[in-house]
Amino acid sequence: MIGFGATARNLLVASTLLASGLGQTAFAADALKEQWRPFRNAFPMHIQTIAASAPDRAGARVVIIAEPPPDTLPKATYQTVLKTIFGEHLTRSALAHTEIGLHGWVDDVVLTLVGYNGAGGDAALRDDLALLATKLWGTSYKGAPLALPVNPASLTAQGPPNIAIRQPELRDWLVGGSVRFSPDGTPFGEPKALSQLIGERQDGTFLSAQQRGLAVLVVNRQFTFEHYRAEFRKFALDSDVIFGAVAFGPDHLVFVGREREVPVTIMPPLRFETARILVSAKEKELSQSYERNDLFAGPLKEGQFTGRDWAPIYLSPVLVDTEFGSELNLTDQMLKSWSMAGQVKYYNFAWPTPARLPFDGKPIFQQAQAQEPRTHETLFNWNTTGAFSRVEYNATTNQPKSDIFAIQNSGSLPIIYKDESQPEFDAVYTPFEVKGYDYYRNLRNPLLARVTSYQVLFQATRDRPLRIETPAPETVLSPPVLLGTWVNETYDQLKKLAAGLDDKKIAERCHDPGKDNTPESTKCVETVKQLVLSVKIWVAGSERLRDRIMDGVLKPREVRGIDRARLVKAFDLIKAIDSGKSVQIPDDVQPAVAAIAARFFLDGVRLIGLVEGDDRLAAFMLYTHDNLESTGSYITTPRVVVSSAGSNIVGGHNLSGATRLSCPTRPCRQVQRGSSRMRRAPMFSTSTPPISIRLAQWQGNSPNDRRAAWIKMLCSRNCVWS
Repeated sequence: MIGFGATARNLLVASTLLASGLGQTAFAADALKEQWRPFRNAFPMHIQTIAASAPDRAGARVVIIAEPPPDTLPKATYQTVLKTIFGEHLTRSALAHTEIGLHGWVDDVVLTLVGYNGAGGDAALRDDLALLATKLWGTSYKGAPLALPVNPASLTAQGPPNIAIRQPELRDWLVGGSVRFSPDGTPFGEPKALSQLIGERQDGTFLSAQQRGLAVLVVNRQFTFEHYRAEFRKFALDSDVIFGAVAFGPDHLVFVGREREVPVTIMPPLRFETARILVSAKEKELSQSYERNDLFAGPLKEGQFTGRDWAPIYLSPVLVDTEFGSELNLTDQMLKSWSMAGQVKYYNFAWPTPARLPFDGKPIFQQAQAQEPRTHETLFNWNTTGAFSRVEYNATTNQPKSDIFAIQNSGSLPIIYKDESQPEFDAVYTPFEVKGYDYYRNLRNPLLARVTSYQVLFQATRDRPLRIETPAPETVLSPPVLLGTWVNETYDQLKKLAAGLDDKKIAERCHDPGKDNTPESTKCVETVKQLVLSVKIWVAGSERLRDRIMDGVLKPREVRGIDRARLVKAFDLIKAIDSGKSVQIPDDVQPAVAAIAARFFLDGVRLIGLVEGDDRLAAFMLYTHDNLESTGSYITTPRVVVSSAGSNIVGGHNLSGATRLSCPTRPCRQVQRGSSRMRRAPMFSTSTPPISIRLAQWQGNSPNDRRAAWIKMLCSRNCVWS
């Protein structure tokens, strides 16, 4: 058996013990639980707010700072900062942890305040809480704390309705001046058109004056985004969904939202620290996915999660340990679970299942297979293709040059369903995409609308990201180091196998006596030959090449951008290696050679079934052991996902920043279209069903026994290959 060795096994035991000691929540000061736990029962997902209780008989109050901004209340020094605000009134403080997913966490700061009794006590408390709000968000605007305990009756409202805005409407309101605005909706001063405010170099938050309806945030690009911390907070409190943006000339960008109607307890204000990441990101595309095609992903056969599937979670580096990264995970689960009629269940996913599910409550995977039995995998993907429109208008006598982004539907992002490995069946899934998008965008789900609002911020700043004072933190998560040991050991084992295999023996082991030249046997021969070739490349390559092959096996998502010319050169060199020639692989071609060798290895290892149950469990535990609580953020995103009935379900989020540009009066400059591609892991995607046949069966003594075992295992599945 190919295994991890003693070191990995010891870590596996340690990880198991560590995991078994972690409960749903952990708390440093038990005396504060009484107020905090009901608060988190009411808000099991993300919320950023200040909540305060009435005084008890001794005059003590509990204050909860839920998921504070890490840049204004640093996690490492929060106690010192709070002491400067509350002084001797602060008697105790602690971090309270709530688990979201497996080993994902949100932290709240919970404190006890005393001494605000008697004359002037209430006013002093209001002043100190206002100072706290100003420290967190730059302003105390609408900063009254949420009352503890939370009234469950206040949490029954729906999220905002789906809003579909047309380009002419936005242009008329914002560029044409049919809607007038005043600061924060106040009656003071003359309401003005947006172009007037910008011409007078006014910026910040404005509300429509004549009638309620619109909230806008005017940003001057000459300032860093931190300049707008307080104004963004006002905008987030005054709006409940963002549905567009307008660029006025080179210097001004205006975000447009609906004036808030949904309570902040249902649709919490967007966060400045999240917006800061999105408007300043240099990336053109952000991604989240559950890596079901990872070498070690799949069903667990022992341990706490026996019978469930696991997979690593991929997040773009700027999204690791952030609110948005966590919310992408949660909405990914909504898409997969509810599209499968609730049959796919995720560990520690607390969002209630809707009473009405899409597709008449029947799982999409089974319905697609009923129409086309040859489908064997479904990609579920939130995507930005078709989510936005963009029109660029030239300046006129009365109107400045403008570039308008409008969201097509604010209720959710568009959806893609498909069997990614078999595009010839895309038409089977098209009706499901239409019905699914209609279902999700009209759910009035606040989390889905929240992701869409954040996407507007990202989308509208891709051509010109906004400036920030310090770069947003990035966390590149690599696979556990010991998985590389497994790959090394596997190549060592495969050397022995490859040495004893020629074309005739490979054909014998792949041949089905009952069928000649079946696609299955042909695919088998091709895959095993490629696996042998991967071994030859590994053996002949330099240490640097082997490192690159290792990256291609363990981090296939990062192996991208190889041009066709280098791939052609790589195949020529591989052909020479296969013929036994000694070749020197140039540095510029090594990435292509490594990518090809890694693809051959992944396909072959899956075919032969070299990843055993305890290897998969060890990898799972290594990933969870690696996920330490974030020291810089109050949010720790999980590294793995655990689900039931999820092995044939892949996908996630493809948040492309590209929007197709339409110009009403002249040809447009070229703008990259949004991509419908999401999952590129492994780089050369395969969805071959896992076939459990042991390496020993390829090395046995009896050809007939080996062939019989091989055919039996192969044909116990559908025998459909990508």
